[in-house]
Amino acid sequence: MFGEMTYLVLLIAWALPVLVLQWAFGWRDLWRARRAWLLATALPTLYLCLADRLALSQGIWHIHEDRSTGITLGGLPLEEALFFLVTNLMVTQTLIFLQSAQTRRRVARWLGRNPQPPVPRHRRGISGDSRGASVARDAAAPDAAATGRVAQGRLVAGAWAAAPSPRPPATAEGAALQRSHGIETGSSGRSALAAGHRRGTLGAAAGCLLSTVCATVLTAPSVLEPVAQAVMQWTPVAIANVLLQRLDPMVARSLALFGALALLLVAGGLLGAVSALGEAKSRVQRLGSQRSSPTSRDLAEAQEPGAPRGLSGALWPGLALAGVAGLTLTFAREASPLPALAYGAGQVSFLLPLLPELIRRRWARPRHARDVPGQDMFQATGPAGSEARLRPAKGVPGLPDTRRALLRHNLWVAGGAAGTLGVAAIDAGRRDRLPGLAGGELFPFQAPPARAEGFPVAGQSPEVTPVARFYVVSKNAQDPAVDTRFWRLRVGGLAQRPVTLAFDDLLTLPRRDEYVTFQCVSNPVGGSLMSNALWSGASLRELLLRAAPLPDAGRVVFRAPDGHEESVPLDLALHPENMVAYAMNGELLTRLHGHPARALLPGLYGFKQVKWLTEISLAPASHRGYWPRRGWTDGAAIRTTARIDLARRESDGIRVAGMALAGGRSISAVEVRLVAGGRAGAPLWLPAEVHLPPLAPPTWVQWRALIDVPPGALGELAVEARAVDGEGRPQEVAPSGPFPDGSAGYHRIAVRG
Repeated sequence: MFGEMTYLVLLIAWALPVLVLQWAFGWRDLWRARRAWLLATALPTLYLCLADRLALSQGIWHIHEDRSTGITLGGLPLEEALFFLVTNLMVTQTLIFLQSAQTRRRVARWLGRNPQPPVPRHRRGISGDSRGASVARDAAAPDAAATGRVAQGRLVAGAWAAAPSPRPPATAEGAALQRSHGIETGSSGRSALAAGHRRGTLGAAAGCLLSTVCATVLTAPSVLEPVAQAVMQWTPVAIANVLLQRLDPMVARSLALFGALALLLVAGGLLGAVSALGEAKSRVQRLGSQRSSPTSRDLAEAQEPGAPRGLSGALWPGLALAGVAGLTLTFAREASPLPALAYGAGQVSFLLPLLPELIRRRWARPRHARDVPGQDMFQATGPAGSEARLRPAKGVPGLPDTRRALLRHNLWVAGGAAGTLGVAAIDAGRRDRLPGLAGGELFPFQAPPARAEGFPVAGQSPEVTPVARFYVVSKNAQDPAVDTRFWRLRVGGLAQRPVTLAFDDLLTLPRRDEYVTFQCVSNPVGGSLMSNALWSGASLRELLLRAAPLPDAGRVVFRAPDGHEESVPLDLALHPENMVAYAMNGELLTRLHGHPARALLPGLYGFKQVKWLTEISLAPASHRGYWPRRGWTDGAAIRTTARIDLARRESDGIRVAGMALAGGRSISAVEVRLVAGGRAGAPLWLPAEVHLPPLAPPTWVQWRALIDVPPGALGELAVEARAVDGEGRPQEVAPSGPFPDGSAGYHRIAVRG
């Protein structure tokens, strides 16, 4: 299911929920007994690892190589060592935290059993009768007990010894009395939701950072990439064209990653708020049900940030965890399993919450007060001996924090976001320099000289585009990093003799060199997403014939590791000019242009030229590719177009020059006309000089013209151009946008000078 990661992914998916639940309910006890369970886990794990290593060496059992990563620790597969570790960890932690009374009470609260609160240490020596008398006194005079104890600056633990009494229904009197003590039902619920939202955003920032670091180590996609791809996919075509035309590809991808990170932070905050809905509801119910003046225990319980009581309260955290699990599984399918699991672990650890409470309660409270729930939850605001108003103590998780705490939270989130984007940027540059990923010179190359005098005109595009200036469009926020040392091209599907080629095998095949012009289907009329290069590769026709297509094969599918797949009819794929390209302009492909190999189908839009090619599959005629399934054209034939690169006044007229392309049909003529005041100034089109012959039939051509300015031409002047293909058909007049089958219409620009 996950290839070489199957064993590891299933092992983590099996153990992670149990470990999360153990730490969710018993983290205090597990932290205090950390030395005990670490030792109790390490010894049997070491023994089992040694025994398993011996069993594997003797051939008693074996691990499937196609289901494991191949990483070993002292000769033992990593997955086996991890299995023994997590198994022993779950057993020892379960034995430790189930012996704790506090953990049992916490579990009971989740089950709605309303357990007896713990007896403070300094009162554990009181006899039953005296304890009962104290309870009676507290129950008889709740206000006096609460006020007297809280006025000293903190709640005395004795207030927690009173047995819980049944809650009468909510009344207006109870709401007024609770407001008199400085706490309102609405603010209590909102504070719980705000705390949950903060935990969720922190978890999202931590999860994204962990996922990006994991993806960097494994050279795999992080969780940001499928989200960024969705952002780019759903961006309106007009806005996407502006970004592609105005921004560098790396800048555009950085913006996509930033948008993906923002969406995940928003999703994390929503999941955190959902997880706190039960807690907020529990607080509102506890405060709203007070008929008389609440005791210190009532007020502290109402603001306690622990888990909500009852199975109904546990529903909301369960829904939040289910949402995290759904996102994790989606990212594991769309990106990579381990980075997706790293994101899920970071998000869950703050949603429960484990780490914030561990850090803030373990070291922020005195050691002698750890066993008294809510002891530091409230402090008095009035002088001793007077009726004190209770307010939440500072730094209590789940309560409204100070501005400094809010600033600290925002800084943590911003730091996590900046770290995520920084690691992603460093990783993008690092992948291009990894062994087996960088390009190199295949043969010396020099652009051919002009074949006609006067070309190119100053300011006109060159016939051959340098690799560094060749346009780049990708649906990925982070392009795949494919190592040629491990790359394999598989030609199969509905074939009699499937073929598998390594990169060196591909290089040994007869090489073909051909000039081909690419154009993106999203290119607007007159846009810059059009470039030309000398491509080198192996014949696609020869590879398909070697695989021997079956009679049922109707289309050829090209697949890449980023999930992109496109297909063309089999008869079109068998054209002799098609190839599997591995070099451009004498250099091996770079990662931006599809290293180590890409499909090359002259005359079709760029999305059909699948980059990072790993599989060529013969499929039934019903197959449709990635972009056609999303509404784009399936035929993808390049439309005839003429682009104007310059239009300027010179001493003898208006100099106009540009490029023209008709896909595989070549260009036979280009015509221009002058437009004055928004209307055509000349009744007829004027022929332009075309740089012929073209470098190859499927390439663009340069053209130029000199237009005389008619007498009396007033207002702003502009020029239009149109091309005629090799079959004598002029380009379409009616303007249309890129979606779904490429833009059409005449290009017009203003005359300068």
